[in-house]
Amino acid sequence: MGQAKSFGVECHAVSADDAARMFPFIVKDGIEGAAFIPGDGYIDPYSLTMAYAKGARLHGARIEEGVCVVEILREGRRVRGVVTTHGTMSCDVLVNCAGLWAKRVGNLAGVPLAAGIVEHQYFLTEKTLKFDASLTTLRDPDRNFI
Repeated sequence: MGQAKSFGVECHAVSADDAARMFPFIVKDGIEGAAFIPGDGYIDPYSLTMAYAKGARLHGARIEEGVCVVEILREGRRVRGVVTTHGTMSCDVLVNCAGLWAKRVGNLAGVPLAAGIVEHQYFLTEKTLKFDASLTTLRDPDRNFI
């Protein structure tokens, strides 16, 4: 909650009973309280990425896929361009949005990033429960990697 509030995110402390009212599937055993963030939610990352790409194209960006950055050109602490497998491009601003390769790209720019890759496992089941559209999301950071 402290971190959320430090970024100006609306956040409220709620009791275990209040949490169970908001998320009736919770098991209250051992829970003293919870944090409720009204603006929290879920978004499909693929759809969000496609929306960003569309907005960028509408504002003049050209997106090239299948291109690898092999060198980042710098003058002192400023990035001046990138050398790619399809040629060299100059730039005023370089945004590192390389996903799981972000640490490698950061190193090319001389900027070490404290980033890592975490493998997640998923399984699919048949959907048997009907959830109310207003059901809040639930995250349990204490048991995040069990």
